[in-house]
Amino acid sequence: MHHYGITVNPHGENLAIITNPNGLPARLVIKDLVDDINISTTPIDARGPEPDSHHRVLPRKPWHILRQYLVDALLLGVLNPLSDVNLVPQDTFWGLARGEIDLYTTTHPEYADRIEATALTAETFARYPLNAYRLTLGYTELDTRPPIPTTGRIPNPLHFAESIPPIS
Repeated sequence: MHHYGITVNPHGENLAIITNPNGLPARLVIKDLVDDINISTTPIDARGPEPDSHHRVLPRKPWHILRQYLVDALLLGVLNPLSDVNLVPQDTFWGLARGEIDLYTTTHPEYADRIEATALTAETFARYPLNAYRLTLGYTELDTRPPIPTTGRIPNPLHFAESIPPIS
């Protein structure tokens, strides 16, 4: 996300979690990326040249929206429920995620401005009720997706998590 300014919306239908023989998550497979790739509004040299018509196919989003895809969709929506089935205790899960973010931040000072703009560990973030909005709007094919309205702010578990260093 910070190197290329590209993210996917990895909600449950786009992901498969592969477990090890003990039932613990070992790999994450991302699939079905037809319309869930977004790029930063900030031009990024590492992305290379972009086609003139990319706005319709690859929507541009500000960093704080790219964060939503990672925190809301992947961490809260897909991986956090692992704590509900006692695979990874919630404090451990958020601590490990925070540890990875802290390690990335210190390892890649060249992305400090992008990391700050993304604010992965901010105290709160905007609430986007995607499912309710889609149920109201419907699932018809649209030339462009209308913006999803926010409905307040919610606490960010990454802000409150005690950083656990990554497992080697």
